[in-house]
Amino acid sequence: MATFSQSTVQGKSGYIYNVRIPRDSSRCQINAICILSSDQILVADNDNNCVKLLDQQYRVIGHCDLNAHPSGLCQITPIEVAVTVHNDKTHAVQFVSVNGGRLVKGRQLQFEHSCCGIAHDQKDLYITTGTELYKYSGNGDLLKRLYEDTSRDCRTVWTCAVSPTGDKIFVTNCTHHKVLTLARDGTVLCTFTDPDLKCPLGIHVTAHGQVLVCGGASDTILQLDGEGRKKLATLGTRKDGLCDPISVCNNRSTASFIVGQYNNDKILVFKVQ
Repeated sequence: MATFSQSTVQGKSGYIYNVRIPRDSSRCQINAICILSSDQILVADNDNNCVKLLDQQYRVIGHCDLNAHPSGLCQITPIEVAVTVHNDKTHAVQFVSVNGGRLVKGRQLQFEHSCCGIAHDQKDLYITTGTELYKYSGNGDLLKRLYEDTSRDCRTVWTCAVSPTGDKIFVTNCTHHKVLTLARDGTVLCTFTDPDLKCPLGIHVTAHGQVLVCGGASDTILQLDGEGRKKLATLGTRKDGLCDPISVCNNRSTASFIVGQYNNDKILVFKVQ
């Protein structure tokens, strides 16, 4: 398994791509990124209430307006993603498909609780609420509340990602600067902290089980081992151009990773060897 390291990141800063489009009324905020098996890239723009479709040159070639702020994003099928959306009245998961280079909205699942992060494994959905992690069927039937943070602080169960084998769920605790590794049943296997990781937000697991996590307040991207126990590398810092990173996704076909940032029209793409 190839391991990213600081020495293999090409250049001292990421390649910069602007994802703002004329219909946008606010600065972009790319809360989540997903790359389909067809190499098409989707980004969730929270402040502009839309999902955008990018081509392989990171140009926006389509968008889909949503009825609330998108927060999390995960792939369901080769052409479909699920997006968590929220505002004061809406707590939902919106399904969106890519059809001939266009984004098309499909069904929507409504929930009583907040919907922040989302991950998919087999036919099941994992949804974070800010303080809890739930497991649902693909039809929206509650299977289990897997984990709850009892401190009652907000953003303690913020985003989530699932290992390729489905046996581990990784959860970011932004408030207390932690990454938790949970077993299938919600048991906490380990807790990761590091001085280089402040306010972890976006988290991503590559096809090889590498865990990438954004330090929103430390301006870092860290790589953890597949157990979530150990830091393997700091892949990027503010010296590399990072400023409030909130989402990250590995693009295996181009040997790179993409970073979205808070209140920023630009994404960064770091090449690796």
